[in-house]
Amino acid sequence: MLVQLSAGAPSSGSTVTLKSSKTSALAVPASLTIGAGASSGSFDYTSGTVSAATAVTVTATLGSSSASTTVTVTPISVLTLPSEVGEAIRRRCCRS
Repeated sequence: MLVQLSAGAPSSGSTVTLKSSKTSALAVPASLTIGAGASSGSFDYTSGTVSAATAVTVTATLGSSSASTTVTVTPISVLTLPSEVGEAIRRRCCRS
């Protein structure tokens, strides 16, 4: 996920605090350090298992300024094949 600053970070860099409204659905690191002169940085997140589409608000804070975005985490879909297709695949790949 990308965090964009309005200007380049100072020579000491900028530490942006990150927060997820539902860490079980979408976990983010506690903070992101943006290097000197850079105006953006990115971080990895980990999605959790959800049973239904779940809206999660991710907030980035630097000093007294903050910005938020909403991410929707969706459940994993399981693909099922009709039994006759599965049987045809088994006969082709598993011949004795």
